[in-house]
Order: sequence, then C-alpha cells, then structure tokens
Amino acid sequence: MSRLGIVCGTLVIIGLLVEFWLVAKLGYRRGEVAEKLRAASMKSEQALVEFDKAAGELKTAEVNLGALKLGWGYEFTFAPANPAPVQNQGGKLFVTGLGSSSKALEPRKVTGDDGQEKMAAPPMHVFADNGQGKVVYTGEFLLGIGPNELGDQTCVLYPTWNVSPEEMASWNFNNGVRIRTQIPPGGRAEIDSLNQTIQRSAGQLAQLNTRTEDQKQLKADADKALQARRNELLGDAEGADVAERPEFKVGLVRAIENTEEERNAVQVAVDAIRRNIQRAIASRSQLVERVKEMASNASKPMTKISTATP
Repeated sequence: MSRLGIVCGTLVIIGLLVEFWLVAKLGYRRGEVAEKLRAASMKSEQALVEFDKAAGELKTAEVNLGALKLGWGYEFTFAPANPAPVQNQGGKLFVTGLGSSSKALEPRKVTGDDGQEKMAAPPMHVFADNGQGKVVYTGEFLLGIGPNELGDQTCVLYPTWNVSPEEMASWNFNNGVRIRTQIPPGGRAEIDSLNQTIQRSAGQLAQLNTRTEDQKQLKADADKALQARRNELLGDAEGADVAERPEFKVGLVRAIENTEEERNAVQVAVDAIRRNIQRAIASRSQLVERVKEMASNASKPMTKISTATP
C-alpha cells in the first residue's frame, strides 16, 4: 500500500473515532437538555398553578381592600419631614401640601334651617403615626374655608371637640400623618360615644374641682372663724389694748380666771370684814349689857345697917 493510502486510511479512522465521540457527547448532552427541559416544563406548570393561585389571592385581597376602604373617603398621606407638614398651634392644625387644589376639599352647599343655602366645611379625620408601626386616630376636624384659612396648598383644621391640654400635648405629627374625609359609621359612633364620655368626665371633673375649691374656701373661712374664737378664748397678742376690756388681749378664759381670782380675793376680804363686824357687834353687845348692868346697879338705893350696940 502506498504511503498516501496509509495517511488517508489513518485520517478516515481518526474521523470515524471523532464522529463516534461527538455522537456519544451529543447524545449525553441531548439527555441533559431533555432532563432540564422536563424540569423546566414541570416548574412552568407549577408556576402557572401558583400564578393562578396568586392571581386569585390578589383578586380576593383587592376585594377585601376595597371593602375595607369602603366608607373611608379620600385619603391624603404625608411622609415624615422636618418641619412636619402638619403643625399644631393651640389645637388648630396648619397643614402644608393640602388645599383647595384637591376636589375633596371643596366646600359643599347645604340648606340651613332657615332655608338659605350656605357653604359647609367638609370634615377631616386625622391619623398620626406613633413611630412604632402603629397609626393613632387623633380626631375629627373641620376644614376652615375662610380666605386666610384655605389656600391652594395649605389649609387650617379645627377640632370638633374640646381638646384638653393633656391631650393636645400628646399629639405628635413628626412621624407621618394620614388625613381622610370619612370614616365608617360604626367607628364614628364609637368615637362619638367616647368623646361624649370624655366631655362628661371633663365636666364632672370641673364640677368636682369647683366643689373642692368651695370646700377649701369654706375650710379657710372656718379656720379663720375658729382662730377668731380661739383668740377670743385664749387671747390675741395683737388684740386691742383696752383697759376696760382685758379679754381683747388675754382672752375670755384668762379674763374670767382673773375676774374669779379678784372675786375670790374680794370674797375673802368681805368675809374678813364680816367676821370683824360680827366680832364688833358681839363686843358692842357685851358692852351694852355691861352698861345696862351698871346702870341698873346705880339706880338702886343704898341701905346701911348699923351694927353698933345700943
């Protein structure tokens, strides 16, 4: 065999070996691709099932969210900022970023009791983030519709209840605020009931404070009267110095004691005088008797009997 035939035969053999290796490699790769294709198909089918499930859950969640939002009206959200977009000034809320440019804040025409049409301010319900992931209901406010109250991007809100200083001090709008034009009737009734309870409690507290002040005043008057009585009885160093009325200075008790001491001294002196008088009367009686006896003896004739012997 010629050298060329040997080279060609060798190349043919090498080509066949390479072909066999490529066929084997292609078959192995085809198996891998088929396995991956089956896994991808299974994942795709599972993803379709999960997608349908997620779509159903999304629809349910949207329905539930719509039900939850029903009765809440328009919502305006204010992110935390410095300074805060809502500022409290004496119970009035000055809001920046919300004003007459929003249709929800347009005053509505209502008919009053007198039959006349007038503009009514829409209610606004304020919620504040407490910075701990919870939203706290601040209360119901009325939108100010005056020329200096409602601007294009500013407004003033007035509380519809009497805000106590303690409650006002607890307001914090630095962590974000939500303002809604409505709240559900059930929650509104509960809030109104709580506000009425708070107002009654505040009224009762005010009455109690008034009665307490009255009682304090009565006690002060009673203490003053008691001190005056004590001064009358026990004496007053600052009392009037009247010679005829020593009780003004020393008090009735001391004055009575002094009077009793003076009376006792007078009684002792009177008793001594009375005894002296009684002794004098007794001495006089004795002298009178002696005088009488001497006078009686002097008025009798004296008879002399002679004893001489005749």
